[in-house]
Amino acid sequence: MSDVSDERSVRELLLRSRTESRRQIESVFAAQPLRFKTLCSCIRNYILARFLLTQEECEGVDFQRLADLSLSKTMKISPEQVREFDTARSCAGATSAMVKKTLLYMSLQKELNIELDAPKTPKVHSFEEFAQLVWDAMLKTEFWPTRMDCKEAHSL
Repeated sequence: MSDVSDERSVRELLLRSRTESRRQIESVFAAQPLRFKTLCSCIRNYILARFLLTQEECEGVDFQRLADLSLSKTMKISPEQVREFDTARSCAGATSAMVKKTLLYMSLQKELNIELDAPKTPKVHSFEEFAQLVWDAMLKTEFWPTRMDCKEAHSL
């Protein structure tokens, strides 16, 4: 009986995650004009929803460690144990955390129809730096620049 309720609560958690992440993307599209501060907030909330994390859980955590934190929460083990025992490696040698981040980046690129600067993604250490990476990618598209408040110069 408890397995059924656990399965139901996991399903509900995943549904809430999907709904919240979609809501954040809709907020980005709805902003007229889109300001960097709005994008930062939406990107942060999108990532937290996708990684099933809260603001409090991420306080002071390096951006590159968010996937470890998410995996540790869902697996109910410490982030250190995730890094230590992550033997689920693809043929390319990618850890579960790397795959999780890659899927996040791919999802966001698809949702916003952008292409992130791949060599810069491992150098991102905060939500704001990641939002800057997204902002810069948006500026390179045909769709986004006319919808953005480009007077806001940002360079972190």
